[in-house]
Amino acid sequence: MKKYMGNKKEVLLFYLLMIAVIGWFVVAETVYPSERIKVSGPENLTYRGTFTWQRDQ
Repeated sequence: MKKYMGNKKEVLLFYLLMIAVIGWFVVAETVYPSERIKVSGPENLTYRGTFTWQRDQ
């Protein structure tokens, strides 16, 4: 018994769309700069101020 497969053109269109979305994601990840790199530089990870501790009475 043959299982339901749907229209072959629709299946092909679906797979082409999925490949296009994955390709777009890979290109976007490699081309566009990461926001994390800008924020988490070594100069932003070290606090250079002072702390003042006050004891509660």
